[in-house]
Amino acid sequence: MKRVLLWKALAVAGLALLLLLPLCMIEGLVSARSRRQKEVEANIAQTSAERQRLVGPLVALDYTAKESCWVPGENNQKGYWQEKEVSRSLLLPPKQMLLEGGIQVEERYRGLYKAQLFRLEGSLQGEVAIPLHPVLPNGLRDIRWGKARLLLTVERSRSAAGVAPCGGPAQ
Repeated sequence: MKRVLLWKALAVAGLALLLLLPLCMIEGLVSARSRRQKEVEANIAQTSAERQRLVGPLVALDYTAKESCWVPGENNQKGYWQEKEVSRSLLLPPKQMLLEGGIQVEERYRGLYKAQLFRLEGSLQGEVAIPLHPVLPNGLRDIRWGKARLLLTVERSRSAAGVAPCGGPAQ
């Protein structure tokens, strides 16, 4: 009786091992196709526009100022204060920003595999508050303000067609 039970247990274990073989083969196929899907997505993204990031709108206020810095002495000589003129920009983010528009989804195929591309058609508006007394680094004197610039950056802008300033005609 105990031998019969042992043979049955061994038969069940053998069948379980036999069933693991096709399971491992299927798992290998799934991982290979998953890798291929990621390669296709990367290829399609590279041939279109890749991942993009919109930075802005920001206002850059250029200024020049005098700054004193300590220069240590060499070979047992005393150090001294040196005054130099520095040019910098103060970046001001928008107090509020509004992005309106719609996103269109486009599917592209490479054989069995597909990837989705997203196209944004919209408008971006922002309001920047320029402070009367902006916070600048300590130690600056004789500050002279320069030009104010509006900054809007699209990273990897290869496909940023139709970008128009202030609602004007697309460039």
